[in-house]
Amino acid sequence: MGLVLILLTGVVWGGIGIVLAVVARRQWNVLAFMSAATTLAAAGSWAALTHWPSLLAGHVPKALPLVLLLTTAGIIGIGGMLSLQKAMTAGTAGWTVGQSAMVIPFLVGILFLGEPPRLAGVLGLLAILGSLVAFSRSRKTPGSGPGSDHGWFRYALLALLLLGIQQSLCLIPSSWEGWSDTARLRIPLLLTSGALALVVVSAKKRLRPERGIRLLATLYATLVVAGQILLFAAMDQLRAENRLALAFPIAIGVSMVAMAIWDRWVWQNRPDRTAWVGIQLGLLGVILLAL
Repeated sequence: MGLVLILLTGVVWGGIGIVLAVVARRQWNVLAFMSAATTLAAAGSWAALTHWPSLLAGHVPKALPLVLLLTTAGIIGIGGMLSLQKAMTAGTAGWTVGQSAMVIPFLVGILFLGEPPRLAGVLGLLAILGSLVAFSRSRKTPGSGPGSDHGWFRYALLALLLLGIQQSLCLIPSSWEGWSDTARLRIPLLLTSGALALVVVSAKKRLRPERGIRLLATLYATLVVAGQILLFAAMDQLRAENRLALAFPIAIGVSMVAMAIWDRWVWQNRPDRTAWVGIQLGLLGVILLAL
């Protein structure tokens, strides 16, 4: 059952990538879309994920540092998602580079949290570096179109950096001795802080999402919340089955495959050999890092 749930998680994550790619291709206003989508996702996360009895009873260990950390992580993460959405003009390539953000918390764990370096992790790091070199040298990436430059790649690298910092900040509470997220506040706090930042910026710019954006934003928000619910359920089941290590590599790998299928069979995009090598190395690197 755990394997089925984590496969579904990967499909949902792939759906999130496809939505971002559609928004990028239609050249809709990114701030308007992300503001509407993240606000809806934040509201849904408070309703679906938060353990309200613990919250109302005040059972929130280290509440102040938790709020400060996750508020910062949420705002940084929004910057990462905006950059990733820009990078999605390259479809599979942009998504692959963005998902490689796992390399940063891996390095943070070794350099600052005292985790020992693992052979699989080091090999994964090298594979991701190889994928970045391949993408930087490719002449044609999926979805980039003829005559395009590597503007998407700069956005993808920025997404990798910002999302990696966000993931690293989210690691810190897990390193607190004896701490547990009894009220399940991490995801709601992350999404809410990002939503508030986007709403403020959108209000200052007087942006109003168009009807098409609203419909797609609702789909995006639904996928984000559904993905978190499926991920938590899958991780609980896999932990009981003593197969928890499979969770992230399978979910991220399936999302990359879903994006590749969409690019190839729906949008009829064909990467050149160098870009295809980059996609394969990125997938391999993510799997190795997560093992």
